[in-house]
Amino acid sequence: MLKHRTFSAVRWTTTAAVGRALLQLAQVAVLARLLAPEDYGLMAMVAVVLGFATVFTGLGVNSAYVQRQDVTPEQPSSLFWLNVAMGGGLTLLVLLCSPLIARFFGHERLTPLLMLAASTFVITALGQQARMTAEKAMDFRPVVLTEITAVVLGFAAAATAAYASWGVYSLILGAIVTAGCGTGLAWLFLARGWRPMWRLQWADVRSFLGFGGALVANNTVNQFDRSSDLLLRGAC
Repeated sequence: MLKHRTFSAVRWTTTAAVGRALLQLAQVAVLARLLAPEDYGLMAMVAVVLGFATVFTGLGVNSAYVQRQDVTPEQPSSLFWLNVAMGGGLTLLVLLCSPLIARFFGHERLTPLLMLAASTFVITALGQQARMTAEKAMDFRPVVLTEITAVVLGFAAAATAAYASWGVYSLILGAIVTAGCGTGLAWLFLARGWRPMWRLQWADVRSFLGFGGALVANNTVNQFDRSSDLLLRGAC
């Protein structure tokens, strides 16, 4: 049984990776005809900022939760509210810092783009626990199908907006629609009737933070390595 579930998990994980790659190529092929190079440049700067903020979503406890075997019935609820709190906090932080970030990169147009894109943190956080619980159960088929469906809907929204001459805002809209659909589909098809209790206790999440903290530190270093070129250009 375990062997079968492991094989299924590998198969669906591979399917997800291939599907994301194909959808990304399709999006570039379609939107490149409708958007200016400057739009992609602005979106790249937005992606760098969101990439750094994403490192701190959930403080890395989601990966620890998937790997942990001995999880109490109360812990998922505390982890859900921790994810929501971190998502809301990161959204607020980017909202407040967006004018400074835009000034750092030398593009004032970044301010509204960052403010809009920041909403994806709290939207994604609302469905994170449902996704993690499905992954923990190695039930990857519905996870992959909901993820690909959300990406397709986001792509459709971005393409429609780009055709309507929304420019770079079409890319932001696509990201928001993807996040919103992903969360909605997670609650419809992954939660399996689970609903979080009104509970956020330090004792419930403390044991996850050790592994999560190390993961955050590692991901922060990797993000700096991937984004160093854009950061150096902004500093200059």
